[in-house]
Amino acid sequence: MRNHLTLTQMSAGIVVDPFAGSSTVGLSKYRNDIDPLTSQANHRSAHDFLADLINAKRMGEQGDAIVFDPPLNLSEARQWWRRFPSADIPKSLPRLYRLVKDQLVTILRARGVGICVGRSSTGFGL
Repeated sequence: MRNHLTLTQMSAGIVVDPFAGSSTVGLSKYRNDIDPLTSQANHRSAHDFLADLINAKRMGEQGDAIVFDPPLNLSEARQWWRRFPSADIPKSLPRLYRLVKDQLVTILRARGVGICVGRSSTGFGL
């Protein structure tokens, strides 16, 4: 579903995906995944990755689309907290989701597309 929405709606735009996993969708200009075993160029916590985009103003313009597709349920989150103890990952999933969603909304341009998927996702509340 994510690939279909991204390819159909954002064929020439800037897409920001802080939880890219092993995604190879070429449209995401700014992709990140904390796991260094993925092929992403950035391997930071989603919060730190987005803070850098916001603070450094590397984008030069806001994102045409933002993707919120966290791979985390509580069991998976515990595994991430053990694997990456020094990463800035809030120990509460609702807090993590709210923090990342707030950052993503800051990046999204007016009339941009917010793609929110996953069993723990509840939309952006815009």
